[in-house]
Amino acid sequence: MITTGLAACRKNNDASVFSQTPDERLNAVLSADSAILVSAPYGWRATIIPDSTMTDSAYYCWFRFTDSNRVISRMNAKPALASSYRLKALQQPELIFDTYTYLHDLANPDALVPGATSGHGLYADFEFEMRQTTADSLVLIGKYNGMPVNFYKATDKDSANTAALWLATRNPFVGVYAASGTITLFATTIAAGTIAAVRNISSFVSAPRLSLNSISLPYADLFPWQYKITIDLATNQVTSVVPDENMTDGIMPGSFKLLDVTLDATLKKFFLKSQYTNTAGNERIVEETFTMLQ
Repeated sequence: MITTGLAACRKNNDASVFSQTPDERLNAVLSADSAILVSAPYGWRATIIPDSTMTDSAYYCWFRFTDSNRVISRMNAKPALASSYRLKALQQPELIFDTYTYLHDLANPDALVPGATSGHGLYADFEFEMRQTTADSLVLIGKYNGMPVNFYKATDKDSANTAALWLATRNPFVGVYAASGTITLFATTIAAGTIAAVRNISSFVSAPRLSLNSISLPYADLFPWQYKITIDLATNQVTSVVPDENMTDGIMPGSFKLLDVTLDATLKKFFLKSQYTNTAGNERIVEETFTMLQ
């Protein structure tokens, strides 16, 4: 009898605390979140950095939501794009961009943007858990890759400013390049003069941004080796070319030498000639031309 009385007491307390079922409470939160989304007269702005361990390039975005589940968006200097969205109630409210937006480019496994990897893109998201909402800001977390995004209520100038913000922090040499050249494999040293083989290089490669004035480019066809290239953006002169950590760890210490480098800034065309010694003591010369695809 005592146990039954306690159980009955607990049930009555629960009923007094919650006047709605869990589904009703979640739907009420969804309705409130929907009202916040559509209430911003000039939309929402967001700076998106999908994965700072891969590239620190920022994507400046603007979104305006309507109460008919439509959204107009912009990213960087791209034109406005109309698509659709929906709010969904699961464990917590979710914001889902369910037709194509520029966010989908960042997540595309075909690696459509600089720095993206085949099969993963930039590890970006277009489905989000809504962790916190206020009248002026939204805190979102990507459902699959955990990409964080903060939305802030925009002003009447923020739509056009996506282009201005992007241009202000854009490295003009970030992009996709056609790569061609040769790697000459010497049997021992260059001085000995015996060439074991010459291998042609031909591919399309991405040059992600390392900083405002530096990029990386693949070194020959020796994945995952990379050049780290720094450019003086005022003079369009290459000021430094060094191997990345993967290459440094895979060659004889101190053996990398830059023999020649030129940059045609108008065509965005790099020529690089370098040499190194592999861990077996054999020397190599690599000559490559990278031309940005327009």
